[in-house]
Amino acid sequence: MAFDIRNPEFPREILVPLESHPHLLGRLTLNLVHDGVTVEVEIVQKDGRKIWAMVDRIYGIDSDHEAMDLAVQKLSDYLARKSP
Repeated sequence: MAFDIRNPEFPREILVPLESHPHLLGRLTLNLVHDGVTVEVEIVQKDGRKIWAMVDRIYGIDSDHEAMDLAVQKLSDYLARKSP
């Protein structure tokens, strides 16, 4: 698969509402690098977007759709571990 790292669609930021934490958002930042898509998974404050928690970084993913799926799963797993 050939990626053009100059693709104007990247970097891409996706904000995910967190039902259990209304003052926080999940932030997925997708970027295109030489070996595929990289995604950073963070939890940020809704106001100001200050980082509340760094969840994970995932490297070398084949597509942006797969990156989003993996990132949402990582976010869900993180929140499940942190909830009482």
